[in-house]
Amino acid sequence: MLTIIGATDPGRREHNEDSFVADSSLGFGLVADGMGGYACGEVASDLVRQTVHQEVENNTDLSTAIRRAHEIVIDAANADHAKKGMGSTVVAVKFTDADYTVAWVGDSRAYLWDPGSGVLQQITRDHSYVEALISSGAISAQEALNHPHRHLITQAMGVAGEQGLVVDVVGGRLAARQKLILCSDGLVDEVEDREIARILANTKTPDEAVDALIVAAVTAGGRDNITVVMVFNDNEQELLESEITNRLNLGEQDSTNERKLSDSAATLAGNEDDTVANVSLTRLELVSIQLAHYFNKITKFFRK
Repeated sequence: MLTIIGATDPGRREHNEDSFVADSSLGFGLVADGMGGYACGEVASDLVRQTVHQEVENNTDLSTAIRRAHEIVIDAANADHAKKGMGSTVVAVKFTDADYTVAWVGDSRAYLWDPGSGVLQQITRDHSYVEALISSGAISAQEALNHPHRHLITQAMGVAGEQGLVVDVVGGRLAARQKLILCSDGLVDEVEDREIARILANTKTPDEAVDALIVAAVTAGGRDNITVVMVFNDNEQELLESEITNRLNLGEQDSTNERKLSDSAATLAGNEDDTVANVSLTRLELVSIQLAHYFNKITKFFRK
């Protein structure tokens, strides 16, 4: 079962203009970063949060839901002169089983963390002036970190560019043990990707990881609001168990599956540090591991 958690912190600012959703039952997560100042940015991000969440509950696809929220923000700004020009970024994810769709506008980001390889992959691309410079080859990613215009975004909910609102979409599948992370720029402006990866690798639980990321951003300066939403599988043991069962069934058809089965069984047996190499288990040993695991589950059931 996928679980989605989230947290937000104002940082060193007086008000928090970020909003988020962490809806495990719907398989939906969202981060929105408002702009326009107090009573404007907060309003814009909350309108985005409410609208996209409600649209997704009604089975609207993410891209359409975001476009609808864009219209709602524009209408609200037009109805109140004090809110003229307010806007918000958004990054949202919707899961169907382990398959996900991520959609975004602006510079709030989505990352995929793979603890097995230790790789943190940014799966969104900022709608920003600096990102455009990187894409054109004008500056390097390292130069972008301290660029004077790194906060200038080219797309926002309620404030679209000349070509209208651009909603980018990417899809994938969340593998066992992987985590998908949504965040506002308050995190990435203060904490580099390699430090985010280090924190994720050295925290024991998802809740601890979310808290540690926010603390790291505040400690580094906390010049903006910080929001983190994390998606993970809280039943990874059963996923590994199912993977072994499937591979056992296919083992007679493909001899290469025997080596893969050994690797998965070693993980199931308790190899938490993923450093053991060249593990080789017989088919009988694999089945024995499964049976022992099922027996333990049955024993725990009758003890209750």
